[in-house]
Amino acid sequence: MDPNLEPALESIRDALLAGNLETAHRDLDAIQSEGLTTDRRLQVAGVAEDIGALDRAVHEYNLILKEDPSCLDAYARLFQVRCDFGDLERARRCLMRWEKLAPEDTRLPESRRRMHLLEQQSGPDEGDLVADVAMVPQGPSLSFDESDAMLLSSLFSGREAVHARQWTAPSERTGYTPVHEPFSPEVARHHLAGDLTAGFYLIRLDQTTQHLCFDLDIAAYLRKPLPSGKRMLELQGLVQRTAVRLQDACAALGLAAHLEDSGHKGRHVWVLFEVPMPARDVRRLASRILEATPPLPLEVTLEVFPKQDRVPPGGLGNLVKIPLGLHRKSGRRSLFLLPTGSPVSDQLGYLRTLARVSRNTAEELLKTISNSDQPRRTSRSGEAEDSEETEKDAGPPVPRRRQPHLPDPKEWTPEQDDSLQYLLDRCHALGRLWRRGLIHGDLTPQQRLVLRYTLGYLPTGVEAVNHVLSRCQDVDSAEFMKSPFRGFPMGCRRIRERVPEFVDQDHCPCPGLQGPQAHPLTLLVGRPPGPRPLEQWLTDWLKTRGELDALEEHERALTERIRSLMSREGLTEIRTRRGSVSIEGEGRLRLVEGGSPEVPPA
Repeated sequence: MDPNLEPALESIRDALLAGNLETAHRDLDAIQSEGLTTDRRLQVAGVAEDIGALDRAVHEYNLILKEDPSCLDAYARLFQVRCDFGDLERARRCLMRWEKLAPEDTRLPESRRRMHLLEQQSGPDEGDLVADVAMVPQGPSLSFDESDAMLLSSLFSGREAVHARQWTAPSERTGYTPVHEPFSPEVARHHLAGDLTAGFYLIRLDQTTQHLCFDLDIAAYLRKPLPSGKRMLELQGLVQRTAVRLQDACAALGLAAHLEDSGHKGRHVWVLFEVPMPARDVRRLASRILEATPPLPLEVTLEVFPKQDRVPPGGLGNLVKIPLGLHRKSGRRSLFLLPTGSPVSDQLGYLRTLARVSRNTAEELLKTISNSDQPRRTSRSGEAEDSEETEKDAGPPVPRRRQPHLPDPKEWTPEQDDSLQYLLDRCHALGRLWRRGLIHGDLTPQQRLVLRYTLGYLPTGVEAVNHVLSRCQDVDSAEFMKSPFRGFPMGCRRIRERVPEFVDQDHCPCPGLQGPQAHPLTLLVGRPPGPRPLEQWLTDWLKTRGELDALEEHERALTERIRSLMSREGLTEIRTRRGSVSIEGEGRLRLVEGGSPEVPPA
């Protein structure tokens, strides 16, 4: 067993939390596969999934199954990764072998359901792809010629010798089917005419791409059911304004970006490159753009394409619908937009002059990203500090609050999660961290890491971790979880080292958790079934009530100090990152944030 593996995995996790994906990938590449046990390989593969190195994860899972064909965990994870890639044939074979080996595995029913849904979404046969255009509401027609079709096929070609076509079923369900022929001028002509709607796979066979696409949409938890009328207009306007801010961030970095109506509910922001760039570098540029973008509203979700650094042999990666086509469900054409939200008057003229990013511009920006990855000084509080030169040149810090897919509150709430509450009640450190995140929202990267690598191993770990992270500031999108972790949670000893201020160092209140391998989730073994007793709920309520009273008192004291200082300086208004603070009648402070006034109590 390699004693250096655990510190290497911790280093990768730390780099991920710090937003240094390049460092995380470099550290992962340094881990050699030879000589690892099955459990260790599963850990390496899990970390590879966490940082998006899915090709390395597939490699490790295949090595595990080669050495131990009975490893059910490897089959379960490899199946999920194959599905994420859209490689249905390999996913199907993996599922069949898994079923044959362990037909009673409790994870199989959910995996079968996913396979069934993906097969349904794979659409009709290629020969039946061209939908009856008469059944699709038509968007505005385009007057184009063969040169426009040739230009579109050259600008939006990705993976060689394949493209995708959108289909819609009578139930209004839509999806895409791969067509193993290039996105040729002939296909582009039909796309512009509305005869079919094409998409393309962004990553080429040599793992390069000429496209970066930000896909913004109304958050999934607001689409059950889909709102209508005034509320729908408000949400679409919010998506539009968020897309424009992202476009502005691109411009501030010297990158030309183009805004497009997706044809349904959302917006696309495109960055096109003059020459193919490594997909990993394009994703690094995407991270830099997001760093320069104000935090996303909770009502808006964001996906970044390409989603992978590499696509394994036989895979296609993710696709995006090509601009200027009809959305088969809404019948609306995907048009390029002005910042006001109005369509560009001459769509094909805009296409002919579409600005692209040069190699030199992209490489110069990548150099600044590499420089910013250098280690920073650390203060006594444990927070990273910039140098004086950086602080002098930089503008005000931008709070990071990236919002992933939020669970539907009707489906999951922390109060109803008995396992989570049982754990938070009995592990004082995790309970204190949890309440700190929910009430103050100021968890440090180290504190968030502890919650992520303990609660993240619960069956509902995704919901629990994302719930508390969504209430914290300075959280990057990479920290939000997509699936529960596998392997072993962070141990109690490591928790004491990372967050000593939240732990009673002299006496751990958890009985029997003093050994070197102890971790908090051991508390759940043999726990009594059923909900928590009423007395415990009352204890939590009284504790929370006391914390809220203290916060209200603190807020009143701050309000009085700010009001006094503003009066002394003769100020009636102060601009902040959150908005405008002013003194209103009766000496009350008024905060205007995003155009909506909010009045704190005097």
